[in-house]
Amino acid sequence: MKPKIGLFAGGIETYWKDCGMVELPDLLQRDAIKLAERLGQDFHVVYPGIAGNTEESIQRARAIRDAGARLVVVYHATYVDDAMSLAVIDELGPDTFTCLLHSQGAKGIPDQIDLIEAGTTWGNNFRVQEVSAGIPSPKPTRRQIWPISP
Repeated sequence: MKPKIGLFAGGIETYWKDCGMVELPDLLQRDAIKLAERLGQDFHVVYPGIAGNTEESIQRARAIRDAGARLVVVYHATYVDDAMSLAVIDELGPDTFTCLLHSQGAKGIPDQIDLIEAGTTWGNNFRVQEVSAGIPSPKPTRRQIWPISP
């Protein structure tokens, strides 16, 4: 029997509701499903879907908690409002361990940027800046599970 873990994936809905990036939620969902499938090789993954605001974050965390996951990977699929992350932690409660996963970080800034596709890499700005400045990536201390090759 595989250990049960939760996967919370979020992104600020203002990108697709107010900024015209209507394709972005589907891209974020695609990435989160890939991650869930990869994690699913070793774990039973509870993934209730992407959250775009604080209320949805609470709903997703409640579904994960009610499914009995005691470890939750908090995946920032793009920028996530701090209120969303804190709502997840509060809803999960003190008996659930959370692990933050920042998977974004382009290997440089391309000459041409598609703002919709780029929206999947904005969540970890400091890492993008480090890479752009030529600072090497740290070596992972455990096996790397992301990014997944196409």
